[in-house]
This record gives sequence, C-alpha cells and structure tokens, in this order.
Amino acid sequence: MNPSVLAIDVGTTSVKAAIISLEGAQVAAATAGYATRRPRPGRVEHSPEEWWTAACNATQELFATPGVDASRIVAVGLSGMAASHVLLGEDGSVLAPAMIWQDTRATTEAAALADELGDETLVAALGRDIGLSASMQAARMRWLRDRAPKLLAQTRTILGSKDYLLYRLTGELATDRTSTAGFCHIGTGELHPAMAAATGVGEDLLPVRREPTAVGGEVHAVASAATGIPVGVPVAVGMIDSWCNILGAAVSEPGDAWDTAGTAEVVGVAAAAESELARTTGMRFLTGVALSYGVTQCGTDAFTWYAETFPEADRRGAELSGSALFRRLDEVAARAPAGSAGMLFLPYLEGERSPFADARARGGFHGVQRAHARRHFVRSVLEGVAFSVRHVLEHHERRGEVRAERVVVTSGGAKSRLWNQIKADVVGRPFVSLNVTDAGSVGAAILGAVAVDRYTLPEAIERMVRVAALIEPDAANRAIYDELYELYLELTPALRPIHHRLADLQSKGETDA
Repeated sequence: MNPSVLAIDVGTTSVKAAIISLEGAQVAAATAGYATRRPRPGRVEHSPEEWWTAACNATQELFATPGVDASRIVAVGLSGMAASHVLLGEDGSVLAPAMIWQDTRATTEAAALADELGDETLVAALGRDIGLSASMQAARMRWLRDRAPKLLAQTRTILGSKDYLLYRLTGELATDRTSTAGFCHIGTGELHPAMAAATGVGEDLLPVRREPTAVGGEVHAVASAATGIPVGVPVAVGMIDSWCNILGAAVSEPGDAWDTAGTAEVVGVAAAAESELARTTGMRFLTGVALSYGVTQCGTDAFTWYAETFPEADRRGAELSGSALFRRLDEVAARAPAGSAGMLFLPYLEGERSPFADARARGGFHGVQRAHARRHFVRSVLEGVAFSVRHVLEHHERRGEVRAERVVVTSGGAKSRLWNQIKADVVGRPFVSLNVTDAGSVGAAILGAVAVDRYTLPEAIERMVRVAALIEPDAANRAIYDELYELYLELTPALRPIHHRLADLQSKGETDA
C-alpha cells in the first residue's frame, strides 16, 4: 500500500472512514451507523459516544481489509456535519445528546435573536448576510440560555461533530472557522461581543480556532488501541462536511459549481475573489474563490424516507434493504417517464433551509391520480430533489453574478446514474461525477496531506481529484422539466399558509421540557 491519508467523516446516519492514497485512489472504505433520535417534533439528536464507537468500528474494519497497512497512514483528515453541537462538562464528559443540523427546536429563539441584534450587527457578527436559522449555533445557545440554563451552566466546552473526534483521538480541544460559522465570524473565527452578550455564551466556552490544514494533535495510545491508528499519527483539524466536499470537488475557479448529494443537498457556485459577493459575504474558500451556496433540509434523505415508508420486496417476498433496495428503486423510477406523468413532489420533509428558510414548510405529492403507479412516485421523489437543486443553484448564480457551465456531483446520491441524468436534464447543464463519489473523504484527505506537508493545497487538488464521467442533459426531457419547474416554483409559496397551519396543528398542545 502506498502512503495514504485516513479520512473520517461524521455524517447524519453513519461515520464514514476511507483510506485515500496520495494519488487520489480510494484504497478501502467502511461505514458504521448509529441512531438518529427524534424525541419530539423539532428535536433531532445523536449520541456523540455512538459517533466515537462507530469511528472505532469503521477504522478497525478498514485495517482488517486485505492489503491495507496501517503503518502507511501518514495523517488523519477529519470532516463532520455542520450545525451539530456537543456540550462537554468540566471532566470532558458529554452532558446531553448532540443537537444535529436537522434540529429546529430553536426556531423561536432564532427569530428573537435576529430581531434583538438587528441586521447590521448580525452581519458584522457572522461575516455574511444569511440571516439566522434554528440550526445555527447562535440560536441554540440562546435556547440553552432561556430553556436549559442549568445545562448551559455545566457546560465548559462546545464542539462540532468532527471536533469531538479530534478530542477523542488526540485529547486536544480545537475547531476551525467553518465549524463556528453559525456563531462566530466566518472569515476570522472571532466572537462578536454583542453575540456573546445576547446568547450568554462567551469565548471561554469555545475551543481555539485553527486552520483546517493545521495539525490539531497526534493519536494517543488509548485512541490507537480503540481504532487501530498507529500512535503518533498527526490529525488535521479539518472542517465541516460541506466544505470538505467542495474541496474534494476541486472548486477553485469562478464558475465552478457543485452538488453534494448527501442527506441534504449542498449546492453552490464559485465567484471571483474580487467580486461583490466576496466583499459582502466573507465566504472565501481555501482555494481563493468566493463561495455562494445553500444547504437544503432534505436531499437523499427524501429517497431514504420513501424507501423506509414504502418497503420494497424481491420476487420471493423478502424485504430489501441497503444498497439492494436503492438499486431496485432506481430501476423502478427508470420505468416512469420524465415528469412522472404530471406528478410533482415537494421535498420539504424536514422544513427547508435554502433557498428560503422555513422550518414549517411541508412536503407532499401533488397532481396524484388513480393512474399513477409506484414507478411514478419513486421518480417524482428524484425529480423533486432535482428541482430543489436547480432552485438553489439559480439563486446563487444570481447572487454571485456568475453562470456555471457544469456541475460536479458528489456523495451518496451521485452513485445513481439515473438521478445524475435527471439533475442534468432539470438544471440544463452537464453533471460531472468523480472516481471517488465521496468527495468529502477526498477533501478531508487533502487537508491531512497538506497538514503534514506532502503537498501544497493546489498540488493536492491536482493530484487527488479525478473525473469519472460527464452526463449531458437530454433536450427533450429538459423541455418537460422546464414546465414542471415553473409549477414547482408556484406551488411552494401558494401552499405556505396551509403548510404553516398544518405545522401549528402538529405542535398544538406540546410544551418544552
């Protein structure tokens, strides 16, 4: 085995561990899952201890793979879901379940905090004009201050998801500016005094902020015994999963666009560093370009929801699961025509974040008739997510005053050739897939390689990112989807009052504990 980097990502459903060679080949990969708990509407939680257990299981599986040599690991690169927060006590123990990015319990607090700070102060504090949503750390700190003050009083450190792994691997407490971006300034990592005062959380509760390519620590003996990673291997601080995916998609020039087709879709485009976008958002990427992107609330998770809600069986009647289930549903969707015979799916199963923020948005199938069959429903889910991708991309192209000529698609959804084709047809641009669909692992590996001086950042991108296929849009399908997309844009605001009333009925009578 050639010298390689171990990439570890804390995701919504599992920890993914992958060994990526310095030439960009995936040597081996493993995943280990954990439960997502929804104790009441709006609350979505994970156990950080289960993240660690999953990381140990995944890495041990990797090192048991024939041909894998742990001694050839030169660094560890970390990635993790954004807007997921761990509260540690004085002794380093976890005080409560982690609130992950889908958690919207702080919706009221987000609105109150935004009103109290005002637009000017909020932009100064965050370094960008994006408003304040329930998933952002600032809103959650306000929620803790107002609704769980005893828990906040016991808290000594607040970590992001990948920061917790850094702590368990090395014993060091550190983070980066992407992980504190919903609380601190995205460009500097600094905490604004007004934000600290309005949330009750000061600098003393935040770990030191370092560059993603900095070495955060070295694997200690206890972690080595649990994971199989040799003692002393350097661990890069890393960054949030969306930025690791952007890095692994080689976003480095104005007009580069990407679609990270994960549990949520992260869709955006790069603009020039000297653009108005760069001056107003502060979203300067590691490669020097300015970023404009949005994160939806439900991407491949819509497909997962459908698979879980409407089980599929093989010819013998045995229920399918895992990759076999998704391959079957792909085959089913391929038998339906473009446009799903006039059916339209809104993918707002967990509310929505981008290109509009509405925690009370609701999903649904529209235009359903007796003639519609299973294949139409499955394809409609794929198309609904594709419409949301186009919605987000066009919004950010306007914002960045730039047009993307092609879109690099990565992550789990990129494994579906049909879905990539649907997205290309809906968006009307070629979609590019990579030889390693999990670009987040490649991005984390790039950070690890740079941290130990194997490459400069441009060298690592050039050597470690490889294109696999180019999917051109189908002109006939594009015409159908253009018309359906217009209806998609009309339907969302038209149904908003009804969605809000339904959300109010769901929460009626509930109280916070």
